[in-house]
Amino acid sequence: MLALVAAVVLAAEPASVRLERVDVLSEDPGLWLHQEASRLKVDPLTPTVRFLTQVKLVWSTPVRGLDFGVSVGSQSLVYELPLVPRANLSLSVGLQTRLLLPRGGLVGLAWRAGPVRLGLGLSVFSEASWSHVDYSHWTALPTVGLGFGRFATPAPAGE
Repeated sequence: MLALVAAVVLAAEPASVRLERVDVLSEDPGLWLHQEASRLKVDPLTPTVRFLTQVKLVWSTPVRGLDFGVSVGSQSLVYELPLVPRANLSLSVGLQTRLLLPRGGLVGLAWRAGPVRLGLGLSVFSEASWSHVDYSHWTALPTVGLGFGRFATPAPAGE
């Protein structure tokens, strides 16, 4: 599926694919807040490096509401469906991968105010990797995401 999205993105007009935002706190997979933030006082180097690996560049695709995010630690394909357009509130549903190996999904709410995006949701993922493709153990974590980028553009009337 991600290969199909990549093909569509590469075949699209350059103006339809652009950097949408930078998520400084990524919802995919959401591990940094749960595993690393509390370690900052004890061992600041490791949590800082892991923070940098979870910062995600999010690109828009030709499909309105469908974004592709890339960080060192993960990749995600997320669709945001407007729930309350006047309040800039959307339902966010996505697939997350590690080195393009599907490993889980995420669902949540996203709110936008100008260039700021705040996401709250649930990330469900496995520890599967290319060296150990095993989907027997799953983790579910509440997530918080914070991104900065382009101003939110309201959906045209009737969408």
